[in-house]
Amino acid sequence: MIHHVADSEAQSYARLRRLIAEPGIQIQGYDESAWGENETLGYKDLPTALSFDVFRGVRASSLEII
Repeated sequence: MIHHVADSEAQSYARLRRLIAEPGIQIQGYDESAWGENETLGYKDLPTALSFDVFRGVRASSLEII
């Protein structure tokens, strides 16, 4: 589902920046299944266009660093 992909990409975006800005920091994981099942996050109802926008934006920004 695109919502999961967008959230995963956003997590990678934040992790990359923390690794660069805060060398030696421990990177925190997250429970992907819990995110997908959480009704407040709206995976079942959120318009897919929003998640495509998130994915494209954070991927493009990370690409500039990589």
